[in-house]
Amino acid sequence: MTDLPIHSDSMFRGGRPFPALDGIRPGEVEGCLDRFDRSLDHGEGAANAAAALGGLREFSKSGLLGLHGVLFEGRAGAGRLRTAAHPAVFPGQDCPEPRFVEPALDNFEAWLGVESVAELHAVERAALALTRLIDIWPFDFGNRTASVVFANGFLLKAGYPPFFVLPEQLEEFDEVLSRAIMMQTGPLVGAIYRCMERELDRVRS
Repeated sequence: MTDLPIHSDSMFRGGRPFPALDGIRPGEVEGCLDRFDRSLDHGEGAANAAAALGGLREFSKSGLLGLHGVLFEGRAGAGRLRTAAHPAVFPGQDCPEPRFVEPALDNFEAWLGVESVAELHAVERAALALTRLIDIWPFDFGNRTASVVFANGFLLKAGYPPFFVLPEQLEEFDEVLSRAIMMQTGPLVGAIYRCMERELDRVRS
């Protein structure tokens, strides 16, 4: 049984309500972060997810590289941009040639500072950032994990719990990501929120 709302008809828009995030009490975010570190698994061999998230000081290219370096510490290529061409993983995915990855991330960093993006709810910013990073596919390995951890930075900064996808939900989550890349972002926003809601329910029970 899964709780990812991939068939949601809700539209992606600023200001939509996320009622479970109202009135978060002290200690609830920390309780969610503990399981985030133990349960984040995209089959990519990452470790120290909570430390990587806690060390994300800025939403930038350098912040992303540092995060990847922590997640895959000790592995050749950790914290370095993709050096090999990679076929698209999702329909419509950009997945640029290696020489265009850094300029794409520079554009991504500039886009994050645009006022219209800054005004969105943190859950929506997380969804958009995740979609764009998956579209770029900036690393030779670990792209799903690094993108999810980076996106969680927007939630942590806002005082919200993290989201993560359980191993049995990965196939369904890829379907949500595929739809987001094709500009159907609402289901991804809903999926992220439902994952956060699940963890809040767990620590509140």
